[in-house]
Amino acid sequence: MESETLRLSKSLLTIIALFAGVLSAGTSPLNAQFLSPAVGQWETNVGFRALDRPRVDDANFAVLQDGNTGATLLDANTLTDVNIGLGTDISISSLRENGLDYEIRFFFNSFDRETSTQANSITSPFFSGISFTDVNGRYKSDVFNIELNQKRVFSEYARFLHGVRFLYTDEELKFEGEGQILLFDFIGTTTTRTKNPMLGYHLGIESRVAIVPGLDIDSYFKAGVFSNFASQSTTQTNSLLPVGVSTSGQESVLGFASDFGVKFQFNVVENFLSFYGGYDGMYVNSFAPAPANVNLASGIVNDVDYWLHGIVFGMSVRR
Repeated sequence: MESETLRLSKSLLTIIALFAGVLSAGTSPLNAQFLSPAVGQWETNVGFRALDRPRVDDANFAVLQDGNTGATLLDANTLTDVNIGLGTDISISSLRENGLDYEIRFFFNSFDRETSTQANSITSPFFSGISFTDVNGRYKSDVFNIELNQKRVFSEYARFLHGVRFLYTDEELKFEGEGQILLFDFIGTTTTRTKNPMLGYHLGIESRVAIVPGLDIDSYFKAGVFSNFASQSTTQTNSLLPVGVSTSGQESVLGFASDFGVKFQFNVVENFLSFYGGYDGMYVNSFAPAPANVNLASGIVNDVDYWLHGIVFGMSVRR
């Protein structure tokens, strides 16, 4: 006679098996056509992104002016007007592991822009009473993203996904001016840097539809919540004094992030090699951009909407 413990163990295993069977109902031979026909295969996507960062309208104040005419020569918006950065986009996925897929995705995108202006007398709110003749401005923004996702086939055209995500954006806005005080050369620099380490969880759905033999359309959408441990620091230095002046601020806030994308998949070798190209977009609220924190005495501005979008292209290999 079976013991009570053994019967309970068998019942528990039966319930787990039934539950797993319901969850994997989408892995029929027809549904499996959405993925690769073999269990244990891997798919690797290696691509590039050309992404446009948003113009920060909240920072539309005059930073540098012509001291004679009062005309604006360079402001924070000038440096954030055209912000197309390039970067890599890589993902590795297991295919149909007992009805589940596991994916690790990484992308990095960087933007770096410099602008210069010259005039006989340039005034700046950073150094009151000092006139510059040459000023350089630089805006740098790096985005790093890594996520771990689990996916399950829902139908022959779609699968659900969920996962954890770490999104980190490091921005720097710098102004450097050259001039004279009496007979002494003077170089003044102000640097604002913001960091946005975001950790969160998201849900989403993916779809793949065959248009004609050899051409598929892939699309996805995912959204989730994250905690942004944002911080900013501003440092002012000059060539006459050895010690600079620094201010800073930080605040953790709960925010929202969403992604979507559409791409065309051109199959060169069936179930082995394909090329793709398309469009991706990402929206994040509760963001702290460097231009919005320029010349901030203390605290932090971290309630800006961040919209990152552009084209993607690359190749996909299955083994």
